[in-house]
Amino acid sequence: MDALVRERAYLAKPTPTFLNVLVFFEKHQVIASVAQWHRVRKMRNDAAHDYDLDPAATAAHFNQIHEELPELVQTAVRLVAFCQQWLDCTPLDHELHHVLMARLS
Repeated sequence: MDALVRERAYLAKPTPTFLNVLVFFEKHQVIASVAQWHRVRKMRNDAAHDYDLDPAATAAHFNQIHEELPELVQTAVRLVAFCQQWLDCTPLDHELHHVLMARLS
């Protein structure tokens, strides 16, 4: 009976918001910061959904994304390391896993 009460209490808890997830990952140093995540996410959304007809503006936008590439790769490395340590799981793509773990060293 006690286990059933605990399960119901667990299920009654509100689902964490994505902001809670980001704060958790920031706390565990998977992402550099919540603000940086939002900034890069906005760049991604703009690239995917805004169709600027000015080639110079488009080039500037993608150059800005390119500048973020090292941090994006490091975030992927930290996420894989976190998942490996805390969840005992690795990417299904073994080559990707090898490449990311080589960057961790």
